[in-house]
Amino acid sequence: MRQQNIDNAYARYCYLLAALDNDDDQLSDDFIAALKNQRKFAQLAVKDHFEAMTLNTLKAAASLALMKEARPDDGWELLDSLRLKLARRVKSKKTGRSHAAIEKRSKDKVALLQLRLRETALTNALQSQAYRDLFCKIRFLLENALLEDRTQQRLHNLLEDHRALYGHLMSFDLQSNTVEIHVVKGGTDR
Repeated sequence: MRQQNIDNAYARYCYLLAALDNDDDQLSDDFIAALKNQRKFAQLAVKDHFEAMTLNTLKAAASLALMKEARPDDGWELLDSLRLKLARRVKSKKTGRSHAAIEKRSKDKVALLQLRLRETALTNALQSQAYRDLFCKIRFLLENALLEDRTQQRLHNLLEDHRALYGHLMSFDLQSNTVEIHVVKGGTDR
């Protein structure tokens, strides 16, 4: 086994220990991605620290490089256990942040939808009020004979057609000349 490979395996061990002792935010995305499996970890190169190598070479070199830190022939198991430990820690931290972000986005979306719902309800109320006002004014014009007969008949026909189509949504009080609008759940009967 070449000394360069043994040094490379030991450098990986030191790098993993340092990463476990420090904050995960300093780890590069390439390094985090390489923690996912053994082959990617072996192929990883970190400038000024260690070079890429094959998985079999890394396993053999780790057993030799970590003889003092692990039992004989357990160097690779030690190195791989550190990789897995760091991978789990990085994953749990990223998941924690993403859950918080997902929860915040969800709360923001609900708040926005509630605001839009209130705005829609207000708009509907204003439109209903405007509709009632216009309807009452047209009925007033018809009943007070301020229009020509032909125009009055046309408006009367329009209101009758309207009442036939939309009368189930409103109550007409002919005595007080008012219209009451009802909210129908689920839309119209049609």
